[in-house]
Amino acid sequence: MSPRLARRALALGSRLLARSAVLASQPDKRQHVACSFVIYIALSVIAPVTVALALTLLVGLVKEVWDKYFGTGFCYYDLLSNCVGVGLAVPFGLLINASIRT
Repeated sequence: MSPRLARRALALGSRLLARSAVLASQPDKRQHVACSFVIYIALSVIAPVTVALALTLLVGLVKEVWDKYFGTGFCYYDLLSNCVGVGLAVPFGLLINASIRT
């Protein structure tokens, strides 16, 4: 990935984080951000970036669907928190992958 794309991803993550500052005060939302961050980083080491991104967001979506039927209910803010976690993780994943492959 190019440095330009990495900067764009970081900017997107920063904007999402700024818009969800209110959500950051809720422990469940922080958990979604952290889990998405960790899942993306783990997957980006073993899979291409696009696959890691898609799988991480899919895991979050499946979790919300499970919550709809068996948990506390579907929450779009949880999905937003997952996107924030991935947006923050993408630059770190690119740095990790660059250091592993060199």
